[in-house]
Amino acid sequence: IRFDGRVAAITGAGRGLGRAYALLLAARGAPLVVNNRLSGDAGTDSAEAVAREIRARGGNAVAERSDLRAPEAAAAIVECVLASYGRLDVLIHNAGVIESQPVADLGEADFQRVFEINTLSALRLTQAALPAMRRQRYGRIVFTTSTAGLYGNPGLAAYAMAKGALLGLMRAVAAEEG
Repeated sequence: IRFDGRVAAITGAGRGLGRAYALLLAARGAPLVVNNRLSGDAGTDSAEAVAREIRARGGNAVAERSDLRAPEAAAAIVECVLASYGRLDVLIHNAGVIESQPVADLGEADFQRVFEINTLSALRLTQAALPAMRRQRYGRIVFTTSTAGLYGNPGLAAYAMAKGALLGLMRAVAAEEG
């Protein structure tokens, strides 16, 4: 399977699954926008590290560092993709965080942070990407979720709730845009 000429944007692509998605799509010919926020006291730029790795392997990648907690991040990511490549064919929402606390101890602020990054940012990204995908009459949106969203896990109520909501969003988008 090749993705030559199909432009992809991947959130949370600085490490883990997102990095693996980026490397695989790049190896199969997709130009990419690699999103990951700067992290740590030193402002570690994992998005640029992955983009550099892709370019070193002969691929085409641009780093994008928006923090998905910001409402304007979705538009910034889509604008980066369109400015860099002129189209957006594949959007993979992979960014996510886990808050490990029992339900009885879960604070609303902790839940809001998990929901903001894992779910609300996916909605915002989808809304930002759909106009370009509709104009092209082509697009694929992938949400990385978890069995925690289906079955729950002890100590992962916020994460399970956010991933369960993401499954609902996925089904709604598929029904509306399929």
